[in-house]
Amino acid sequence: MVDDKVNKTHASRPFPKRPDDGYSAWQATMGYINMHHSPDALLQVEAYSQHAKVFWGASVSWADNREAVDNCLSLPIALHDLWMQVERQYRIFNNPADALRRPFGYKDDEWFDDATLDILHRLIHTTQSVFGDDWRILWIYQPSETPEMRVQMRMLADNMNRHAGGRGASLLDAGRELFRNAAPIYQAFLESRDNS
Repeated sequence: MVDDKVNKTHASRPFPKRPDDGYSAWQATMGYINMHHSPDALLQVEAYSQHAKVFWGASVSWADNREAVDNCLSLPIALHDLWMQVERQYRIFNNPADALRRPFGYKDDEWFDDATLDILHRLIHTTQSVFGDDWRILWIYQPSETPEMRVQMRMLADNMNRHAGGRGASLLDAGRELFRNAAPIYQAFLESRDNS
C-alpha cells in the first residue's frame, strides 16, 4: 500500500539572535540603517553635569532624518527614549526577523557589558571630580569597515579649553584610550588650580 500523504517541509531561515545588550542592539540597528537606508547613519551619546548631577543626551541621524533626546537621568533612559522616538516616527526594519535587533525590551542593567560600564563610570566620576559641572563627554558610533574608526570619544572641559579624545573598534576600546589621554589633562588642571 502506498501512502499518498505528502510531507511538506517549508524552508525557513532561523531568526537572528537578539543582541546581548541594549547598546549592541543600537549598534546592530545602526548597521541596518547604514545598509538599508543611508550610509551616513550616526549615533551620538553625550554626558554632562548640571548642579552636580549627571545628565545624558542621545541623537541618531541618517540622510535628512534626525531624532534626539536630552536631559535624561540615566544612560539607559536616554537610549531607550531615543529608540521609542525613532520607532514612533519611522519604519526602520523591513520584516519582523530583522526587527529582533532593535534596542528595545532591555532592563536598565542590560544595556552594557560590565567592562564597558566600568570605563564609562570611571570617566564620568573622574571628570566630574576634577571639573565639577564644566565638562562634557561624548561619543559617536558610526558603522564603518575600518574597525578602529567605529567609535570616537571626546572629553571637553574647563570652558572647552581642555580636551582629549579616544577611538576604537568598541566603546570599551575608545573609553580606555580616552581615559589614558585624559589623565595628564586631569593632572595639569589640578596642579594649575592648586597653584593659583
